[in-house]
Amino acid sequence: MPHTLPLEERKAMDVKEFAERTAREAGLRPDLIQNLIRCESEWKLDAKGDNGASYGILQFKAPTFALFSKKYGLEDLEIENPYHQIELASLMIRDGYIIHWKNCGKKLGLIK
Repeated sequence: MPHTLPLEERKAMDVKEFAERTAREAGLRPDLIQNLIRCESEWKLDAKGDNGASYGILQFKAPTFALFSKKYGLEDLEIENPYHQIELASLMIRDGYIIHWKNCGKKLGLIK
């Protein structure tokens, strides 16, 4: 699911609007991705966790981001870009890879 919105329209959206729109396009409930972002980073675009190993709004680790970007044929995505993190995470969650957000996934009842 490469993003269907034109680039200009995506740039005009704030991060929260983008998260809601992207979640819907992936067939997810918007509150799922919004709650995950809140849990992972409190919407801080430059958040760092796991002693600096996890980065950004969805706390991706660089190897995970690179692996799944390649898997989805989206190798031009940048880990520092919160819009790219949301886009990739939405695809991953849609396809059952919520385990990559194990702690927050458990807190939010997304992982048993």
